[in-house]
Amino acid sequence: MACQVDECFLTRAGFLASSSPERLQEANGYEKAGNKGKLDELINSKIVLMLKDDVKVQALEWSIERKMIKIKFEDSKGTYWVNDGALKHIEAGDKSEK
Repeated sequence: MACQVDECFLTRAGFLASSSPERLQEANGYEKAGNKGKLDELINSKIVLMLKDDVKVQALEWSIERKMIKIKFEDSKGTYWVNDGALKHIEAGDKSEK
């Protein structure tokens, strides 16, 4: 995946991702409330993903008011929304080209 500077990032394990900001907010609510059953339902139905560490993604759009970022995985055509903090910058010389 070729990206402009400040477009490519690596994911942080344990953060949630979803195809819409509304679904991500719903999942965040379940996580915050400790409702593991409802959160697991969303994950098992593939409405929400649990991010793995150091997966390369492209940042497409920032939503300041929602504190979310729209991303695209290099091996996927779809886009996902993640919470601010779910991504980290790729450092020069980083070997994590997954």
